[in-house]
Amino acid sequence: MTSSTTTSPPISRRADLVGRSLMGFNVLLTLVAFVNGIALTVSAAADDVVVQAWQMFGFAIFAGMWTLVALWPRRIPGIWEFLIAHKLAITIFCLVNISQPDAVLTGAIDGFIMITTVIAYLLCRGWRSWNGFVPRRALAA
Repeated sequence: MTSSTTTSPPISRRADLVGRSLMGFNVLLTLVAFVNGIALTVSAAADDVVVQAWQMFGFAIFAGMWTLVALWPRRIPGIWEFLIAHKLAITIFCLVNISQPDAVLTGAIDGFIMITTVIAYLLCRGWRSWNGFVPRRALAA
C-alpha cells in the first residue's frame, strides 16, 4: 500500500492579513447595518416590525460569522461557502428584481460584500478549512 502526501504552499502572511482585514471591514459594515436595523425596528409600523427585527438579528449573526472567519479563516468548514452563497443569492435576487424599492442599494452593498468575501476567501485560502474535516460516517468505519 502506498501513501501519498501532498503539501500545500505556505500561506502568505501579507495575503492572510489582507483577507482577514477585509473580513474585519465586513464586520464593521454589518454592525453599522445592525445599528441602523435597531432604529428601523423601533420605528417600524406594526405590520413591518417582525420583518425588521428578523433582518436586524440577521445582521448580528452575519457580523458574528465574519468575525469567526476573520479570527479563524481555516478552522470552520463551510462557513465561508455559506457567507458567499447567501451574498450571491441576494445579489442575484436584487438584480432580477431591480425595479423593486431598495433593490439597487441592497444589491450593490451585498454584491460588494460578496466580492470582498470571495477575495478574502482566496487570500486566506478558506477552502483549507475542509482539510481536517472527517465526516461522521468515516469515523464510524
